[in-house]
Amino acid sequence: TIKKKPNFELSRYLGSRLSKQEHQTTRVMKRVILFAHRLDMNLLLFMLCVALLCGSSWSLSSPSTVGGDAAAVRSTTTISPNNPRSTATSLNQKNLDGKKFPRTWVPIASTYELDPDRPTPLQFLGQKYVTYQDNDTNWVVLDDVCPHRLAPLSEGRVDREKNAIQCSYHGWEFNSTGNCIRIPQANAEIESTALLSPRSSVASYPVYVENKILFVWPWKEDVLSVAGKSWACPEGMMEKIKPVVATFSRDLPYSWDALVENLIDPSHVPFAHHGLQGKRTDAIPINMTFPIVKGEEGFTFNWEDRTMGLMRAGEGGFRAPYLVWYDADFDSDSRRFELFVFCVPTKPGWSRAIILNTAKTKTVDEKAEKTTKKGYLIGAV
Repeated sequence: TIKKKPNFELSRYLGSRLSKQEHQTTRVMKRVILFAHRLDMNLLLFMLCVALLCGSSWSLSSPSTVGGDAAAVRSTTTISPNNPRSTATSLNQKNLDGKKFPRTWVPIASTYELDPDRPTPLQFLGQKYVTYQDNDTNWVVLDDVCPHRLAPLSEGRVDREKNAIQCSYHGWEFNSTGNCIRIPQANAEIESTALLSPRSSVASYPVYVENKILFVWPWKEDVLSVAGKSWACPEGMMEKIKPVVATFSRDLPYSWDALVENLIDPSHVPFAHHGLQGKRTDAIPINMTFPIVKGEEGFTFNWEDRTMGLMRAGEGGFRAPYLVWYDADFDSDSRRFELFVFCVPTKPGWSRAIILNTAKTKTVDEKAEKTTKKGYLIGAV
């Protein structure tokens, strides 16, 4: 018996992705690694060789490949019949599959706050992702894990010459479809076989940019499952929002429901935001109508309060499951108050607030609409 065993992180991870017929091979490999450890061999390099050999044997036992030609996979990052989106098993999708949360596109970040030349880590419902911009200026979202040794790809770099993201640990490279295109430690023969194995790739997700907000579809369900549901799609979530000219994002130690509840509670503003958005003497009874519930789309309401000594009144609402919005006018001022905040659950007990700053110009039709709708629930205080 061996009292001290080496770290089998790689073997455990790959073992969880094997079929029953392949587990016997994995057990044999573990024994080989144990033997190498006892001989004080360079374990990391030895495990790399084993992983590459595994890629070769697994590709023989599994007909599934990410493409028909390894050279074709290397030469392009565009999704095509020769280079489809990675077929790698996504542990993130498996974990999300059991969560009871609306299946919609997810506003995961603002492109204003992303560096196109550096991988950026992102989170949603406890799952970790990485984003960067490829050479075609398309935003890419992948699982934030290299399939080799589970290192975070967000700690790597963007290789502009190869239009790929490179792992900082052993230099494995992946294109925007998630397919592995380079294994530096492998010779040409082993590499050509390993690149065709889905186990050498990383999960890639559909993305969409609407009005400077990066949306991702992280779910196991097909993206077409929300066809016809505008509230679940980027265009519907951003409906009637003017061009976004700036954003401010902040990760907060609030659960998602607490953050949403906080934002639809204007009575806290005079105290929690004294000197910034109001002052303590502004506190008055808040008039707010019962919400008009629109099913799974959310709800709307009318409201009225006082801030910085001025009365304001207008509409507000919640576009489920992310956007809290307000649209109001001041009683004795030509200014307009607008607030749009995406509330995104990132991990247990934490959420990200993405605050949108929109263009302030109003069209003639919008001015006429506001004049018609303007009215107060109570008289001036």
